[in-house]
Amino acid sequence: MALFRIGQRIVDTTENARGTVKYLGSVEGTKGDWIGIDWDDSNRGKHDGSHKGKKYFFTKTETSGSFVRATKISSGVTFENSIADRYGGSADADPELLENIRRDINAPFLQLVGFEKVGLAQSNYSKLKTISVRNMGVYGSGDNLESYAVANLDIAENLFDSWDTISKMCKQLKKLKNLNVSESRLSFPENQEDMVSAFSNLQTLFMGRMDYDWNQCQRNLEFMKNLQVLHIYENPITQIPTECNVHTLVELNLGGCPLKEWSNLMKLSKLPKLQKLVVNRCELEEISLEENETGFAALTGLQIQDNKLKNWQSIFCLNFLPILQDLKYKGNPIIESEPSHTSRQIVIASIGTLKVANGTEIERVERFGSEIDFLKKYGVAYLDAVSKNGEILATFHKNHPRYKKLVEKFGAPEESELRVRDTSLKANLLKINFKCPDSPEVATLTKSLPPAMVVSKLQGLLTRLIKPARGKTVKLSYISAENPDMEVPFDNDMRDLFFYNVESGDTVYVRW
Repeated sequence: MALFRIGQRIVDTTENARGTVKYLGSVEGTKGDWIGIDWDDSNRGKHDGSHKGKKYFFTKTETSGSFVRATKISSGVTFENSIADRYGGSADADPELLENIRRDINAPFLQLVGFEKVGLAQSNYSKLKTISVRNMGVYGSGDNLESYAVANLDIAENLFDSWDTISKMCKQLKKLKNLNVSESRLSFPENQEDMVSAFSNLQTLFMGRMDYDWNQCQRNLEFMKNLQVLHIYENPITQIPTECNVHTLVELNLGGCPLKEWSNLMKLSKLPKLQKLVVNRCELEEISLEENETGFAALTGLQIQDNKLKNWQSIFCLNFLPILQDLKYKGNPIIESEPSHTSRQIVIASIGTLKVANGTEIERVERFGSEIDFLKKYGVAYLDAVSKNGEILATFHKNHPRYKKLVEKFGAPEESELRVRDTSLKANLLKINFKCPDSPEVATLTKSLPPAMVVSKLQGLLTRLIKPARGKTVKLSYISAENPDMEVPFDNDMRDLFFYNVESGDTVYVRW
């Protein structure tokens, strides 16, 4: 029993399961000594630290505790031994190959099967710039790491039990920039001087699945004065009661933290350098931002995937973010309430600064079409609000904050454009002029066509009617007789003439 102590982290090597020592000693009605373990996996244990009605230790859940013999668990290995085990394999491997691959794809903690053992002699371990000993049962290190050149260190899923142990090790690694301690159970530091000297130059920290709330995270972050990238995903953070004090942050990942209320995230709005915010799977039901009061002055990227957003105002108000350019929004009820193409159009049209939506760049022609469709979609409600004016119109603009800008850009929708028309074959045909602006020698054609004709059918017809266009790929656009200064492209082959508001007397330009 001398190998173990209360609070120590251990591993069952047969099942690669980690836990914390909570009790050492005898158990009534049994022989020999036992170790009481509170397992990280709540379903792995058998009880809550009790045996036959007697309480021996406390557990985080009713099923995470068990008693084991000392021979069934391990106290782990040193950092140095884990490096030798992982990187000391085949002498035929190229020691720089793994590092080059990681650099090329910008993945400092990448593990590649077949490349872990890089064949280095023990004297060369210190030359590695990226070291990962993830999930290798590491509990600590010695005092001979000063010569190590490691910049990227992954020690996640190990047996470290305190920040003091981590800081003692990292203090020796003078070139350390990126650190991953995720899925660890670390008590808070007692030696603050070591924390400051160990982490004052740290730029990236992964601290996911640590069972920390916001205050516990802040307590450790106060020693990291130059931190730029922070991943604290899947922690039980339900509230952000105070403003974040890490003013150097450029990127913050809170994915999987059950924040629920957008007001929590407003505590981050004053971070002057924050460019990317990830709040996927945070159980958000609503986003609320007020014009000129949003903060987030540097925010260009926002991820809100797999939340519970249920109204379009949660998307529309993102237009108030001053320089938002990249938005990922899949997996929200409001997005899935419309066909994917329509949802994308609404998102694009409602956020004027957006350049990338769900990872796909927004082309100029797509933005043009999306904004025109947005005007039509809410056109009836807009015209009704205009007719009533006053508070009704003010409420409409509050709920659709970019609509006024689109009206200024394209003009207000006309009621005739929004009326449902008869698109059957019996409807009045449209008398349309066809011109070839790049080929003036081709005479102007005039044809009467049904408004239900789709663009692809019209393209096929024109390649038969216009000889120079035969066998060519035809591109179409039109100019309204009422607004001859605006040329509108037919950017969707499956839309019909009615969709583009083509009327009798309009002119279609044909190019190839």
